[in-house]
Amino acid sequence: GVFFVMTVPLGKPGYMTAAQLKILADRGHTIAAHTWDHPHLFPAGKMDWEKQLVRPKKQLEKITGKPVWYFAYPFGEWNDTIINHLEVSGYRAAFQLNGHAGNALYTVPRMLVDGRWSGVRLQEEMRRFKKVE
Repeated sequence: GVFFVMTVPLGKPGYMTAAQLKILADRGHTIAAHTWDHPHLFPAGKMDWEKQLVRPKKQLEKITGKPVWYFAYPFGEWNDTIINHLEVSGYRAAFQLNGHAGNALYTVPRMLVDGRWSGVRLQEEMRRFKKVE
C-alpha cells in the first residue's frame, strides 16, 4: 500500500508513531508525504513551502531510511505553482482527487478508501474508479 502521511500528528494520541511508520516501510509499503498539517495549498498569502513540502519529506526519509518520492495534495487541490514547488523539492509524482488531467506525473488520480469497506466492497470501488478514468 501507499501511505500519504501528514507529519504534524506523528506520535500524538490516536495517530501513528514514527516506529509504526518505520515498520510499514520495512514491510514494503510506500511512505509518501501529505504536507506537515494539511493546509489548503491555494492561500491568499505566502505559503511556507519549506514547512509544507521539504521538511515532511526529510522527516519521513529520516524515519524510514528510504527516499520519499510521492505526494498527495491536501483536499486534492493542485495547480502549476504547487507542481513547480514539488519538482524543486525532489518529488517525482503527486496524486490528486478531482480527476482532471494536467501534468501526467503530478496529477495522478487517486481514490479515497473508507476504512469500513470490506475487501469485496474495495474491489468493487476500484473497478468503478478504473472505469471512470
